[in-house]
Amino acid sequence: MGNLRRTKHIPPTLHQGRDIKHSHQIHILGPFNSGTNLLASLLQGNLRGARVGGGGVWKHTLDEDAVSLLQNNRRNIILMMHRPLASWIAGVQKTPYDLVFLADGTVSFRNRVYPSVVDLYHAYSKMYTKILQRADEKHSAVLIDYFRLLHPEDGFNYLNAQLKKAGAGFLRCKGHYFKALMRPAKDHGSPVQDYQQALEKRKEDEARVNKWLESGSMSINDDEGAS
Repeated sequence: MGNLRRTKHIPPTLHQGRDIKHSHQIHILGPFNSGTNLLASLLQGNLRGARVGGGGVWKHTLDEDAVSLLQNNRRNIILMMHRPLASWIAGVQKTPYDLVFLADGTVSFRNRVYPSVVDLYHAYSKMYTKILQRADEKHSAVLIDYFRLLHPEDGFNYLNAQLKKAGAGFLRCKGHYFKALMRPAKDHGSPVQDYQQALEKRKEDEARVNKWLESGSMSINDDEGAS
C-alpha cells in the first residue's frame, strides 16, 4: 500500500473529456434539411457536461407521444432545430428525402398526406412549441436557430448560451467549431460545402421560394428555379 501514488481525483464527467454513463444526454430533433447534422457536428468531440445521444426517437419524427416520453426522462435534453420556412422549402426541393410532392400540391410523408409542404412545416412547429411549453428545469428543451449557428464567433457564443439555458454543458474549443463550419455537415444528399456557401445561398433561395408561395401555385414543381 505504501507504494501507491496519490492521484488527484478528477470528476468522471470531465476526465479526459469523456462523460459518465449517467450524465445528461442530448437529443437533436428537427425536420429534414433543418441543420440537425450541422448541430451534431458542432457538438461532437467538443462538448463537456453532457453527451450527444441517439436512439429511441428518430430525429425527424412527428410522433408527439414518443417525444413526450423522451422529454419525461430527466436525463434527456432536447435541442430542436429551426430553419425559416422559405429556406427550409428550398432545402427539401433540392433534397426531399422521404417527402413526396404530389401533383395536386399535397405532400406525403411517412404514410401521411399533408395539404401542402407549408402544412408539414407547421406540423413540426406546433409539436416543438408544445415541447417548449412543457420544458422546465427538470425537462430541458431549447430551440436552435440554424442561421445563427453559421457565424464562427457569434455562432459559438450563441450555441454556448443555448446549451447553458438547457443545462447541457458547454463547448470547449472555438477552433473545433470553426472547422465544423468549414466542411459539409453530412455525406449524403446535396449539402453545402461550408457555412459561407449556406449564407450566400440564403437570400436567393428565400426570394425564389417566397415568389412561388405568393403565386398560389399548387405544385412545387412550378418553381422554375428549383434545382
